[in-house]
Amino acid sequence: MALSDQLREKTVAIADRWLAEALAAYPADSAAAFRRGQDRFANPVGHALREGTRAALEALLDGRPPSEVCAALDEVIKIRAVQEFRPSEALRFVFALKAALRAELKSPPADEAVSADLAELDRRIDQAALEAFDIYMRYRSQIGELRINEVKRSVARLVEQIDRWPDRANGQRSPLVPLECGQSQRGDEA
Repeated sequence: MALSDQLREKTVAIADRWLAEALAAYPADSAAAFRRGQDRFANPVGHALREGTRAALEALLDGRPPSEVCAALDEVIKIRAVQEFRPSEALRFVFALKAALRAELKSPPADEAVSADLAELDRRIDQAALEAFDIYMRYRSQIGELRINEVKRSVARLVEQIDRWPDRANGQRSPLVPLECGQSQRGDEA
């Protein structure tokens, strides 16, 4: 029996094992909640993990390119980027698919052709993991840019508010004056 046929018979079990590995990155109570909830809106993380891993597994078993495997995992990667996992923690689950596949095969393949197919599948999982890393880093970069822009907006609002404060001595608005290190606002040494 060909490797792809063996794995297709066990798709549900493989997907469940892989989902368990993906959930292992979360605290136990969060993982349990993500596993239980099926609703996309009540449990977006659990839904994304469940649907993403199943779709990625199907893409992989169908022989689709790693970019399509990663496309199925896009929501999972996006969520993990927002959750601020370290890259190794965020993407460890992609590599865990190898263990899930082997656990369902039960024994190492005796046939050389099946062994070669398994090695090719491992290579494609590695390629998908590398593409997933690129996607994760793009999302982290976008998050960084959003944070910088938010800080800029906050500082601009603060400067605007300070500029509108009246000078307590004469009741007039007091313009914001840049200070040198070691100087007070009046210009004397601190």
